[in-house]
Amino acid sequence: MIESLGDRIKNLRKMIGMPQKALCLGICSQSEISRIENNKLIPSSYVIQQISDKLNVSIEYFYEDNQTQRSDYFNDVKTQLAKARRLRNYNEIRDIIQIELKNPSIQKNIYMKKYLKWHEGIVLYMINQDKKAAIDILFTCIDINANYFSELEINILNSLGIFYRNDCNLEDATKYLEIAYDYITTFPLANKNRLRLKTSYNLSKVYTDSGLFDKSLVLCERGINICKNTEDMYLFAEFHYQYGRNWIMKGNDILGLEFWNKAKNILSLVGKQPLIKIIEADIEYYLKTKEVN
Repeated sequence: MIESLGDRIKNLRKMIGMPQKALCLGICSQSEISRIENNKLIPSSYVIQQISDKLNVSIEYFYEDNQTQRSDYFNDVKTQLAKARRLRNYNEIRDIIQIELKNPSIQKNIYMKKYLKWHEGIVLYMINQDKKAAIDILFTCIDINANYFSELEINILNSLGIFYRNDCNLEDATKYLEIAYDYITTFPLANKNRLRLKTSYNLSKVYTDSGLFDKSLVLCERGINICKNTEDMYLFAEFHYQYGRNWIMKGNDILGLEFWNKAKNILSLVGKQPLIKIIEADIEYYLKTKEVN
């Protein structure tokens, strides 16, 4: 089945997590984008060029055959990598990107090349332990001074924050996570709640490490409320753990331990035994030493 131009624009936009409101900025009205995607308006070549630039593909992408199958394949690759990330299976991530970076279809797609490069940076950091190379490759995937960040670029900013925090560079960790957080709270994104939860959690840990316990508590409270309001368990336990950690660091071990135990109970509901063991070890260590790991 051959896709129409409007279908190709819509499918690619959704694949990279860009809402219509973001795509139309500086190009045309949102209603025009909607009409283009619904095949009710034929855009000029100038508009198509601007859309292709915004979506990080060449203009030829919208005129090639077999785009439906190709989009499905790209989504399958993304699903495999997302699962491997959740399981922290970095060897599998390495194996996937080694194969897919040789794929001619991916070489023609700027977005997918960038997506794989992001994961290559993760592999360099987690397996090769080459911090500089990992950070350098992430910077090739993003323009920090851009006016618009895609969902992928927000994830890259998060990875930069995590890498810098792990390297005890709290200043740069704060810088890039705050860029991501400020952008998410201001501009439209397709998976806004998940991105906001992820960024809030990573930033809350950096604030705690920096001794900014009250700022971290605010982010944890917001994260917990978002999880409740959206009925989403994503990072729900982790926010409770971090909330408790802040209170213990502030000297209120009663409240802190209460939230650590709440985090344990939440994790038990979803069967995350490895994380439960980590919290149990932290509780045991604190009760013995009155110090936080």
